[in-house]
Amino acid sequence: MKLAHELKITDIRWEGYTLWKYIKLHFPYYTKLLIIKELRLKHILLNDESTYFQYKLKFGDTIKIFLLPDLSEIGKKRVNRAKLLDREEFKAETIKFQIVFENNDVIIINKKATQIVQPDSSSSNYSLEELLQSYLKKKDPDSTYKPKFIHRLDKPVEGLIIGAKNAQAHSVLSQAIKDRKIQKFYKAIVLGCFPYREKQLENWILDKQSKVKVLDQENHGTKYSISIVRGIKKFPNYSIVEIKLVTGRKNQIRAQLSHLGYPIVGDRKYFNRDLKKKVREVDIKWKKLFLSSEAIALFSYKLIFDEQLVEALSLGKNTFELNQNPKKWDFWIKNLH
Repeated sequence: MKLAHELKITDIRWEGYTLWKYIKLHFPYYTKLLIIKELRLKHILLNDESTYFQYKLKFGDTIKIFLLPDLSEIGKKRVNRAKLLDREEFKAETIKFQIVFENNDVIIINKKATQIVQPDSSSSNYSLEELLQSYLKKKDPDSTYKPKFIHRLDKPVEGLIIGAKNAQAHSVLSQAIKDRKIQKFYKAIVLGCFPYREKQLENWILDKQSKVKVLDQENHGTKYSISIVRGIKKFPNYSIVEIKLVTGRKNQIRAQLSHLGYPIVGDRKYFNRDLKKKVREVDIKWKKLFLSSEAIALFSYKLIFDEQLVEALSLGKNTFELNQNPKKWDFWIKNLH
């Protein structure tokens, strides 16, 4: 096989970083599944030997990547992405007005609705991750690390999202997410009068690629999912609720609330046939309001960090909260009455 790429770990800051994530940083068109496959086929070697995708990098490691049969086709998307990022409007765009907190290790950003978090070769929109990398590159041109977000927010969701500015912080924060040492709270406007003071939603979620399906019993390929929903305000046609996300599955909050019968306002993706019957009972203006928005009424408004994380990452406090609801909410609430 012909050697295509060789990467050497010559910076101590990369120690402890996960192998597959490091490869994806350098080659965004590689998916996680593709990297796992190529490692298994020995098309990617570490120090001239086979390894596993979750290997933690060490100083002095050498990664060798060999050409894939369809790499040229994948590469075309990458070239197009490079052209997109070379545009003057991208160079001028900044996220500095979206920053809620920043220090040497961590950056917390207030994501706008309709912003995509990670680069998408099928989209002509700039991702929040690309804007973050551009912003930090301007601050430190000599840095070789590409900052990443440690969790995701769906495109139509607004609110707080956490980024790591170096490999060590990324490792610490990623582990904290797995260990549930970062609590994530959301607010949502849902269709219907939510009857519970607090309700724990426990379901199994099946990822069907374009969307997910919520099941009440475990099945093949499902993942156990927990959200805790608390009623804040109730009205005849809608309610405002707070959600504590315990597990972080794809589209979890949106799918679970819809499955319960209280879909999020604006969320066409999880607006099923049974829920359409409810909308027929209200006027046409409300129906259009519910189904014709690029944003949805789901807002990541609060993060609470474990005290050990506060100290380890010099955060200064354990709670970061947005006290003002998105501007769109006032419009929605006014028209929902």
